[in-house]
Amino acid sequence: MKKIQKPLELKRLLPAGGLAFLFCSFISQAFSTSLAEAFDLESDLRFEMRHHALHKAGRESLRKSSGQLLLFLESRESPVGIDLEDYLSLKNDIFDKMFTDSIDLPSLVDVAQTNLNDPSSHPIWRDYCLQKYGLLLSHPEIGERLRTPLFNDLWRYMQGEETGMTGTALLAAIRAWEARGDWKGEDFAVTSKTVGESAMLCAREVNNPLMDRMTALQVASLLGYSEARDYSIELLQSSPASVPLMLRSSAVAALGIFADGRDADLVRRYRLSADIRLRAAAVTALYKIQQQSSAKN
Repeated sequence: MKKIQKPLELKRLLPAGGLAFLFCSFISQAFSTSLAEAFDLESDLRFEMRHHALHKAGRESLRKSSGQLLLFLESRESPVGIDLEDYLSLKNDIFDKMFTDSIDLPSLVDVAQTNLNDPSSHPIWRDYCLQKYGLLLSHPEIGERLRTPLFNDLWRYMQGEETGMTGTALLAAIRAWEARGDWKGEDFAVTSKTVGESAMLCAREVNNPLMDRMTALQVASLLGYSEARDYSIELLQSSPASVPLMLRSSAVAALGIFADGRDADLVRRYRLSADIRLRAAAVTALYKIQQQSSAKN
């Protein structure tokens, strides 16, 4: 019986140019794969081919295949041969491509809202969907009927309804507020003031996840919320052992955002820190402070 060759010996079995032929065949298949084929949930196509088919597609192709793409977005299990990280990456890219070309926006709103509010949906995908709220609420074609429930959701997550989601909600709120201005709901309003207040509540709560606290402090600072500067100074003047290192880095960065010359000496203390993250934050913050000082002179 003929001995079966090992995969590593494949190149010995191929005639001259055989590997080049296989490579060209792979490229040819990637270019000829349609969106409908690439995102058929029963397909065993590799991630690279699906990714290429999506990113070479024009608006008309996306429009024609929108039904299949939405089925992929709504699916809960990755297709055969696609690992979870690549699967979620494809879903994220599909959403962004359809959004950019304004294809079936109401369905995209439904995908984002349904998955965000379903605890059984994958946590990374839920976080992605919450990020999309900032995009959706900034789109001029999303009317009030669709915006209202999105803002209602955003407000709840801004208030810390679910641990680990507050920072993402605050970032989405900034984007929505920058595009839409103030939004008044039945019993709340999304304004620079209310976003800043929510951000500071999150940043000050020591039991909140560190990433949420860091993000919240940056959000409040970007909004020019004065309490964020005061709290950053408080953190940097506290005992290092009492403040997580990354939160101190966030505080240094926040003072850079405010670029107040009065904070230069405090920031300068961290320029020679043993930790590279603190050093980098301090150098950047000092540069911003110096730039602001030069602009005033």
